[in-house]
Amino acid sequence: DALRAAPHGRLEVMPGVGHFPRSENPVRFVEILEDFVATSDPAASTPDEQRRRLQRGAVADGAA
Repeated sequence: DALRAAPHGRLEVMPGVGHFPRSENPVRFVEILEDFVATSDPAASTPDEQRRRLQRGAVADGAA
């Protein structure tokens, strides 16, 4: 359901890695992060809009 709340997000599975992927497999973590940054568009909202959404709480349909 997190992907519905973040429609431009994506799920990456790192087999054999637990709660700390940046520590357990730092090379793969950085590869995934760099690819995400290179292939994703920045958010269209302003910092004030983001702050208001965080203060209200996220909703799955993006209406926050």
